[in-house]
Amino acid sequence: MRFLDSSRPRRPQTTFAAGVVLALFLALLAIPGSGLRAQSPYPAGLSDQTITVNGVVRQFRVHVPAGLTAPRAVVFVLHGGGGEGLDVALTGNHPLSVFRTVADREGFVVVYPGGLPAADATGKVGWVDCRADNEVASNADDVGFLNALVQRIGTEYGLDSRRLFMTGGSNGAQMTHAFAFHHADRVGAVATGSGSLPLTPKPGACTSGPSRPLPILILHGDADTPMPWAGGCVANVGGNCNRGRVISAEATRDRWLQINGLQGAVPTQATVEVDANDGGPAQRFDYAGTTPLQWWRLNGAGHTTPSRTVLVAPNPTTGIQSRDIEFAEVVWAFFANQLPINLTVPAQRGFVDVTLSGLRALPGVQFAASSLSAPVVGDLSLGVDAVPQTPWDNGRVGTAHVVGTMTGRSGSALAWQVFAEATGLGGDVDLYLGEDLNGDGQPSENELRCTSAMSAAGERCELLITVPAGGTGRYWAMLHNRGASAQTGRLSRYEVPLLSSDGSLVTTAPGILSAGAAFPLRVQWDDPTLLNGESRVGYVQMQLSGATQAVFPVKLTRNANDSSALALVSGEDRTLRLAGNGSHEQLFIDVPAGATQLAVTTASASNVDVYLARVPAPVAGSAVPGVALAPPRNQAQASGTTPGGNESVTVANPAAGRWYVTPVNMTASSATVVVRATVSGTAPVVRPGGYYNTGRSGHGLFLYPAGGEWAGLWYTYLQDSTPTWYYLQGPAPGSNGIWRGGIYRGTWVGGSRFLTIVGEATATPTGADAFTFSYTLDGQMGSEAFSAFGRGCPSIAGAPADISQHYFDPARSGTGYSAQVLTSPGPYEFYATFVYDARGVARFLVAEDGPSTGGTASLGLDQLTGFCPTCERTGSPTRTRVGSLQRTIGGGRLTGITVSAAFANGVPGAWNATDTLSMLDSQGRTQGCQP
Repeated sequence: MRFLDSSRPRRPQTTFAAGVVLALFLALLAIPGSGLRAQSPYPAGLSDQTITVNGVVRQFRVHVPAGLTAPRAVVFVLHGGGGEGLDVALTGNHPLSVFRTVADREGFVVVYPGGLPAADATGKVGWVDCRADNEVASNADDVGFLNALVQRIGTEYGLDSRRLFMTGGSNGAQMTHAFAFHHADRVGAVATGSGSLPLTPKPGACTSGPSRPLPILILHGDADTPMPWAGGCVANVGGNCNRGRVISAEATRDRWLQINGLQGAVPTQATVEVDANDGGPAQRFDYAGTTPLQWWRLNGAGHTTPSRTVLVAPNPTTGIQSRDIEFAEVVWAFFANQLPINLTVPAQRGFVDVTLSGLRALPGVQFAASSLSAPVVGDLSLGVDAVPQTPWDNGRVGTAHVVGTMTGRSGSALAWQVFAEATGLGGDVDLYLGEDLNGDGQPSENELRCTSAMSAAGERCELLITVPAGGTGRYWAMLHNRGASAQTGRLSRYEVPLLSSDGSLVTTAPGILSAGAAFPLRVQWDDPTLLNGESRVGYVQMQLSGATQAVFPVKLTRNANDSSALALVSGEDRTLRLAGNGSHEQLFIDVPAGATQLAVTTASASNVDVYLARVPAPVAGSAVPGVALAPPRNQAQASGTTPGGNESVTVANPAAGRWYVTPVNMTASSATVVVRATVSGTAPVVRPGGYYNTGRSGHGLFLYPAGGEWAGLWYTYLQDSTPTWYYLQGPAPGSNGIWRGGIYRGTWVGGSRFLTIVGEATATPTGADAFTFSYTLDGQMGSEAFSAFGRGCPSIAGAPADISQHYFDPARSGTGYSAQVLTSPGPYEFYATFVYDARGVARFLVAEDGPSTGGTASLGLDQLTGFCPTCERTGSPTRTRVGSLQRTIGGGRLTGITVSAAFANGVPGAWNATDTLSMLDSQGRTQGCQP
């Protein structure tokens, strides 16, 4: 296999990387909530429980998946008013029981609250919702019951309100609306099935609506008569309309569109037709925004909860059941997409793959991240409120607040997300967040945008503020003490402008998603100022055709002091934070052969010393290409140890190799230091061409001129061993010979490529046509010795084939090829195709053979299975024949390639293309024919 590997293994080999296990462990560990519990407060399986609210004993059932101690969320499922009550939880008894099956798979807890008997002769259990004209309702305080239950369960599991959800069918759906109108701050999203808003609502919250927008899924059958699609009397069996009247299903949707600020939104649509005999297809309409609404119209369906597994026969009262969707599945998919991402991370840089699912089909989706923001943390003194039910009724006694100001940018408006968290240092505190519309710097109820009054463990609120061009925006954050004693509340505020990331937070995902499919969202962070115990927050925007479809936060909390290697770039500042008496033991710069000077400076307001120590440059080998710790201080070749923090150290004629630049904080408090290392000299020439680590053959780099810069194509593998590639680009090397470029992940999004920068690389010359290749990719550092594949130009079609370069078809920009045609070693021709699979993930395929003398030749095309850049190499990559490549060479130039391939080994899709080629470098510079 020549430069890809040294042999052809007969059996596939699989490589498992420790980093994969770590990433999955962090994703599973950190996403469920604010902490791990030793055990669940309820037994595994389904159990009957009670709670006393205002002297009334109320019943509920809890389903806990076996072995679950830290749930991702809790879903409260409300039965209807048809008499089933708590028995809807029994497996197979009702479509709402399917939530238990979904919970077992997805790792959440299900709570089934029980209503009380109605006041009519039927005595069927139900709910007292927002209908003012429901004459058969009991006198129960169901809003109060559910409020107490939600708070209790949330506190027992240590979950904030964003991880608590409510849904229900029929009367349970109406009660879900009612709870959302009264306590939108208690839940992260709601979903309703066959339950409309009242025509005549009760006064108060039932009329005014919720205190904040709330993500909601609304589902209704257009042949529903008990809850009339067009509005009217509810369950009007006796003809006297004594159960009140509702507005239409579409009017209910429109009211929530207004609540969520989506009146002008144009929905995307999808149709689901599984059972052709159930009355008609299910239609889904997604209204995207920061607070989304999902609307389902079930054509021909009546009042029965839709299901594919718990089937209900048609009857004259409830009509036909839709069997095209599973209510529990679509509701959980909607809820799951509202969950925040909380990651507990061990170091200042790295990545985690977070599995998402349940989205509609997205043929060109992009996930764009903001930068990470550090918090503004303050402690507020809180007095005692004698009437603590609300902060607004007693002159805001027992409260304290702060005001924040954000600035706009010149020429256009700027959106800011405020992410606030609060904890009581002596008891429970509540958090209120609002926009200071009148500019008086004082909280007022009509400015309130978010209330979090849920968990003793902590409160969280978010606020979106759009600041006009050149203007300012203000908000206030207020804490309220509901305890009997004065205390201190701690408030953390993260102010995040929704701008392109500075690289501290990066998110990537497949660009083509099928409906409902699970997919990995790679969350990468790189913040050299993040210390153990600190947190950062950023936001991710899901975009389609340039329009934002959803926005959600990512919170990182560092919980360990794991080291993170970091490469300095010659002549550039790098800002670091060091813990008290701490140091950075993996900060380095690679110094090329021919260097005449290495100059290092530091700048800090604290006493920070610096030590310079050299080790040899990496050599070719099969070991994982990590970066070791710096040598001990007593082995340093130079140092700066003045009493201040501004050091300057110069080494004349430094020996080539790796030079560690180790800043050491000499104080007990954290310190910020700016480090710069500059290399001068004239290095050996590294010519354009193909390069690889001879001890880790199977991946490599093609590096060639492209206009005024150099462009690289790096073929390698993902953590699952499947092939991928990265595009590298940066200025041509200067006099010191060092080349540096950004690393970009390409994603195919509906016919074009979208590039995301996911790292950077340097090539530091160690000799003629040899260099140290150091890279940061997805927050992980690697470094290895690369040398040339080979040189020369074999004769093809009667002329020397000087064609080793990058190529692309201008009609299909974003895909391309690298050709390596050599005489030593050789003769040999090799082509790498840089294409994409059915999900838009970058993939490479290879074709290679001894050169054909003809102008047109067909070569077998192979897909490789190998090792990720920082993974262990346990053997040569394996290959699978997946198609063919035909190339055309004439007049010593590569003019065309035709590819026909079907991916294998779990990689979806195929790639077929006939490309008329242009060289990437407009000046036509190639590797050349010199040996």
